[in-house]
Amino acid sequence: MPEMKLFPETHVAFVSEVGSYAESVHRGFSRLFDLFAANNIRPIASEILR
Repeated sequence: MPEMKLFPETHVAFVSEVGSYAESVHRGFSRLFDLFAANNIRPIASEILR
């Protein structure tokens, strides 16, 4: 069963791509990391949700 967890003060960034996964996944991640670089943002890994 799906569950919802609330994370106060969590920032989320995303980009949208249209097309097959094989064609769009690389393009989407490239755009996302370009956005981070342009805004001097360094993403961090977080603990895997259980």
